[in-house]
Amino acid sequence: MTPVLTDFTDSNLMGANEANQQEVYGLLACLPDADVLDSPQMLRICTGVPHPIVNGVIRTQWGPAGLEDQIETTLDYFRSRQVPMMWMVTPSSRPANLASCLQAHGLMLGGTMPGMGIDLQILPDSLPLPPEVTIDEVTDKPALQHWVQALSLGFGLSVEVVDVFARASDMLGYGEQAPIRNFVAYRKGEPVGTSTLYLGAGVAGIYCVAVLPEARQQGIGAAITAAPLQIARDLGYRIGTLQASKMGEPVYRRLGFQEHGQFAMYGWPNPAE
Repeated sequence: MTPVLTDFTDSNLMGANEANQQEVYGLLACLPDADVLDSPQMLRICTGVPHPIVNGVIRTQWGPAGLEDQIETTLDYFRSRQVPMMWMVTPSSRPANLASCLQAHGLMLGGTMPGMGIDLQILPDSLPLPPEVTIDEVTDKPALQHWVQALSLGFGLSVEVVDVFARASDMLGYGEQAPIRNFVAYRKGEPVGTSTLYLGAGVAGIYCVAVLPEARQQGIGAAITAAPLQIARDLGYRIGTLQASKMGEPVYRRLGFQEHGQFAMYGWPNPAE
């Protein structure tokens, strides 16, 4: 187990943020229909579900020699499986010119996300919730389906895509010993928001923060982000990390998150090319 990170320098925060995300994607190897190559040089994921968020390269640590051939071989792999894919480029990605080489091979910058971190000691002990809203941890398969429903609607993703992560969570188990812990916000018994906690690389990584459109701007996003981080703090963790969407970034900054680097996603939407 990686020691709890207490170094708040940007480089260490970003390195832990990257490593936490890579470990989360690596958990998809538990799915019988997923093909996961996890080596020091590359983390490559293929689930076969036609969406780039569940197919792609999450870690690249290559030398400059043979780079063009390695990229083309990787793209051929996804061509043969006829799935769109993404290629994550972060400050630790190697070689340093990886992004420009990917573009030369037809990949396009699909977007960037700031990597953000927070000192959990400054996190409020509780945040106000709207009336009749509660936050519960997912502890069984029926509750996991509520998580799927809310995450799908909140992110605008198909249930098939979200179910990739749900099936992995179900196989990995529930409760305090599970590597992935999911949370659902309910209003009058109906799921309206989600989040996920992964403790790894010495930090508490937050993922899948989503709120249904009709429930936004009411404090639910902030509360369901903070709830798993409070659990992590009680377990002795000092730092929370996440990758922020444009919609979520203002919420995270108000909680106390600060940016420490960028995640760039290069997309290749047409597997026939």
